[in-house]
Amino acid sequence: MRSIIIFSTLILSLNINAQTFNEYLDMGDRELASENYQGAIQNYNKAIELKPEYSKAYYNRGICKANLNDNHGAIQDFNILIELNPENAQAYFYRGQFKANMNDKTGAIKDYDKAILLNPENVNSYVNRGICKKELDDHSGAFQDYNKAIQLDPKNAYSYLNRGVLKKDLGDYRGAIVDLDIAIELIPEFTDAYFNRGVSKGQLLDYLGAILDYDKVIELNPNDVDAYFNRAGCKYNVSNLEGACLDWSKAGELGEMRAYNLIKEYCN
Repeated sequence: MRSIIIFSTLILSLNINAQTFNEYLDMGDRELASENYQGAIQNYNKAIELKPEYSKAYYNRGICKANLNDNHGAIQDFNILIELNPENAQAYFYRGQFKANMNDKTGAIKDYDKAILLNPENVNSYVNRGICKKELDDHSGAFQDYNKAIQLDPKNAYSYLNRGVLKKDLGDYRGAIVDLDIAIELIPEFTDAYFNRGVSKGQLLDYLGAILDYDKVIELNPNDVDAYFNRAGCKYNVSNLEGACLDWSKAGELGEMRAYNLIKEYCN
């Protein structure tokens, strides 16, 4: 009888632990969904104590840490996740994002390489790898990744945005405008696309077209200091000094100190 009692107690204990594990996991998921990341992490910690081999808890806890800008902690969780599940393409993708956030572009590219090897159809892996390559001055590699992303999904606005920005940075302003036009068609409130198209138009001396793009950026984000500053320059170039001074003043209010020097030189 004594051995049977001990055995029954052990089973009961295991059932209680299993139930508690699921409760902690569910509470963590609810906190994550409500963006209470600290609360979610506390629950995932307890779930992991009970089942340290359960990969989803590390995945979700890592996402919470990343949302709290703890990229180092997120990488640690995804390292464990990859040890538990080395064929998880999404794990490499997100770890690549966390590394990129920490300015480890080379490490990020290696993770995106692995994510693409495991899932060659993931458009975002190509886009993100292209961004890292661009920042490492591998412009040819970045173009290849953006082109591949567009080939896989011609409706992905971010592929066109990033290829357009690369073209703009390399001085191909007309080519940039073509890509940014498409990005805006796909996402009509895409502030980054309007801003970079405005820059490209300004470089081509289409100041009125640039002003219209900066108008849209400011309509969508009234506190975009760069849009005010750039629009002021375009207004000055079309002899709208009053409008330029108003925009420089607003840019100064938003923290652009260069604007005050221009006000002093041109507006007084």
